[in-house]
Amino acid sequence: MFKLTVKGLWAHKLRYALTGLAVVLGVAFMAGTMVLTDTMKSTFDGVIAGANEGTDVIVQRSGAIDGDPDTAWRTTTYFNRADLGGLKDVVGLVLDLGGPREVESLRILLGGSGTSLSVFASSPGGEVPTRLRDLQRIASLDDAGSDVTVSFPEGTFTRRVVVWLTRLPQVQPDSFRGEVREITVRGRR
Repeated sequence: MFKLTVKGLWAHKLRYALTGLAVVLGVAFMAGTMVLTDTMKSTFDGVIAGANEGTDVIVQRSGAIDGDPDTAWRTTTYFNRADLGGLKDVVGLVLDLGGPREVESLRILLGGSGTSLSVFASSPGGEVPTRLRDLQRIASLDDAGSDVTVSFPEGTFTRRVVVWLTRLPQVQPDSFRGEVREITVRGRR
């Protein structure tokens, strides 16, 4: 039996050598693809994490303050974790009131429930705040419902209100996305 096996291998030596080479090349390509994919993922995670490093507030355009709850502002969909996928600490909106205003309350209509958020107020004038120390924390809410009202301390004058989302509701298995459908600011000039 052994002689027959050796004779068969010797007769088809090129076929077996090429088969062995194909297996080695296939394994090498698979290992290379896995290493490349992992390296790209690490690189992109680092780029995304570092893109806003040192900036606590980013001004974004919003569909959340147009009087139509159907034109919501939505975050990116984050995967596997409600805390923005572990990629950043917060994401949110800066509402410019057009000038110093006395704010009494803020009503926020959210898409879904389970959102954790913080509300801040800037000083009455000046530039758009870019650091947390430039803001006054008004409230922090964990696991909020879909209709949230935040009362401001009496006599709070501000030009800008910042709404930060820190945990997002689940929209599909292992997928999390925040949605601000409408924001109403109550106060006076």
